[in-house]
Amino acid sequence: MRRFPLVVIAGCLLALTACSTPPAPEPTVTTLPGPTLTPTLTATPTPTPTVNPALAPFMSQKLKWKKCEGNLECTTLLVPLDYAAPEYSPLNIAVIRRTATDTRKHKNAIVVNPGGPGGSGFDYVANSSTIVGSTVAKTFDVVGFDPRGVGRSSPIKCLTPEQSDRFYASDGSPDSDAEATAVFLIGKEFAKVCEYADPTILGFLGTRESAQDMDILRAALGQKQLNYVGKSYGTSLGTQYAKQFPTKVGRFVLDGAIDPSLDADSFAAGQAIGFERALQAFLKDCVQRTSCALGRSVTKAQDRLNVFFRQLDATPEQVGDRKLTEALGTLGVAASLYSRDSWGTLRKALAQGLRGDGRGLLALADYYSNRNEDGTYADNSLDSFYAITCVDRTDSKGIDAIQALATKLTENNSSTFGAFIAWGSTPCSSWPVKATLVPEKVTATGSRPIVVVGTTRDPATPFEWSQSLADQLAKGVLVTRDGDGHTGYRQGNSCVDEVIDLYLAKGTVPEDGLFCS
Repeated sequence: MRRFPLVVIAGCLLALTACSTPPAPEPTVTTLPGPTLTPTLTATPTPTPTVNPALAPFMSQKLKWKKCEGNLECTTLLVPLDYAAPEYSPLNIAVIRRTATDTRKHKNAIVVNPGGPGGSGFDYVANSSTIVGSTVAKTFDVVGFDPRGVGRSSPIKCLTPEQSDRFYASDGSPDSDAEATAVFLIGKEFAKVCEYADPTILGFLGTRESAQDMDILRAALGQKQLNYVGKSYGTSLGTQYAKQFPTKVGRFVLDGAIDPSLDADSFAAGQAIGFERALQAFLKDCVQRTSCALGRSVTKAQDRLNVFFRQLDATPEQVGDRKLTEALGTLGVAASLYSRDSWGTLRKALAQGLRGDGRGLLALADYYSNRNEDGTYADNSLDSFYAITCVDRTDSKGIDAIQALATKLTENNSSTFGAFIAWGSTPCSSWPVKATLVPEKVTATGSRPIVVVGTTRDPATPFEWSQSLADQLAKGVLVTRDGDGHTGYRQGNSCVDEVIDLYLAKGTVPEDGLFCS
C-alpha cells in the first residue's frame, strides 16, 4: 500500500542520506518540463511474422531527440493503449537519455527503472548521473522513461491533495469493526475516484503493457536486444519483459527482486518479514548509541516503539495545522529503513516524537510521499501506484479476510508493520477493472544470463525473493549484498558495483552465488 511502502521507489528514499536533521528533509525530485516532440509513425513494408502487423508503425518509429534539462536529451515514444487493438488511441511515453560520456566509444543504451510502481524513470535519469558506474556511462547512454500512467506519460490522476492527506493519515491498524469499516470505505472511495478520473485508460496501466512498451522503446532505440537495470518494482517490469521477449534480453540486472510466483498473501507476509528484519537491525544499532531514546536493549526498544504507536493511535500529535497519526508515524519509520544512512535522522525524529514533537516523523512521511510544504504533491505516484498494483494483482478480499490477514501478519511476521501491510490493499479490493497478471514462476527460457542482486536485510524486497527469482530463471545469476537498506547496486558495496559494472560494460557474467560482504 502506498500509505505504507508495499513496493517502493528505490531511487527516491535513498536520497534521505542527504537530508539534514528533521523536521525539514528536502526532496531531490523536482518537477521537470516534459518532452514536446511527437514522433511520426511510418509503417514497415514487411513486418516480421511474429509481430502483430498493426504494431509495425510503432516498432519502426524514429525518435526525435531534443535538448532538455541542460545537457540531456528528451523525446516522446508512441505506444498503443490496447495491444489487442493497437491501431486505436496511442499513448505518449516520456523518454530521456543521458548520453555516453565518450561518444567515440559509444556502444549502446541501458534502459533503467527506479521502482514504484509509480516511480518516474524520467526524473531518475534527470536527477542522477551515477545510476551506473563511470565505466558503464562512458560507452552507454542511460535511458529513462515514465511508464504509462506515471508522471509525464498519460498520467492517471485520482485524488486531490486533501484526499491524499486523508488516505496517508487514515488508520492502518483498526481496532474495532467501525474503524475497519471506515478504512475499507476509504479504499473503496479511492477506487471509485480513479474510475471516474479516467475510465478509458484504467484497464491498460499494468506491468504487462509497460513491458510491451519497453520492447517498442528497444526497437526505437535501434537495439536488437534490451539492456536493462531495474530496481525494486523495476524488477517486476524486467521479469515481465524477459517472460514475453526472452530472446530480446540483453544485459539484464534485476536489483531488489520481486518474486512473481507469490500470491497476494505471501507477498504481504514477505514484506512484513522484510520490514521487521530491517527494523530489528535498526534497533540493534540504535540501543548502542547514547542518542537512542528507545532504551538500551532491543526488547525494550521494540516495546517502547509499539507503545509510542499505540499512543499515536489514541491521541495523534499536533504538528501545526496537521496531526501525526499512527499511520504517518509508522510510514516515517518505514521510510527511514531504506538506507542505513538515514538511521541517524530516524533516531532524532523518534526522540522528538517521544517528547510529543511529531515534526521529524511527519517530515519523513512527507518526504516519502513527495508532499510539498504547501500541501500539494510533487507527482502522481500515489495514484499510479494503485492504478498499476491493482491491475497487476488479484486482491478482492472483504473486511473479514483483510482483518484475518492483519492478525496473522501481526502475530507471525511483524508486530509493527503487519497490520499496515494487510490493510494497505483495501483500494484493490474495490478496483473496477480485472487484474491482468497471475502469480507464476518465470523461467524466461531462451534468454541470456539475467543477474539478480539481493540484499540480506532489504526491507521492501526481502532477500528470499531475489533468491527465488534467480532460481526460477533458466539463466538466473544471483549476486548477494550482505547489508542493510533497499537494493544493492550502487549502494556503496564495491564488490557488487565492480561485478555489475563489468557485466554491463563488457558482458562478463558474475559468478552465480557471489556473496559480497
